[in-house]
Amino acid sequence: MSLPTSVDFAENYDEKYAKTYGRFRIERITEVVDNFIGCGDYSQGIARIQCTNPECKAEFFRPFSCKGFYLCPSCSQKKTLLFSEYMHEQLLLSLPHRQFVWSFPTRTDWQKRKYRML
Repeated sequence: MSLPTSVDFAENYDEKYAKTYGRFRIERITEVVDNFIGCGDYSQGIARIQCTNPECKAEFFRPFSCKGFYLCPSCSQKKTLLFSEYMHEQLLLSLPHRQFVWSFPTRTDWQKRKYRML
């Protein structure tokens, strides 16, 4: 008996797994994988980056990225760093932040249901 391939999995997903796990978005997954394969490939397109300083005039070429958040490690890291920088610089106040979690023993569940004001 041979192991199932990804093509077999995609073709048989609806009848075997859809009821349990939900709809399989093969089109979106295929698109993300195709973009990941072309990420950083100079033949897929490039951007020319030049320094605006008239004395420097440095320039280089940068290939387009796939912008895949979970699949591509470099694009995922870039989005994570940009989001954390946004949180630090613009969203959060420059105050110490703390998080408190209150938990109660399960023995007190009946009291919480009976006395709602607690």
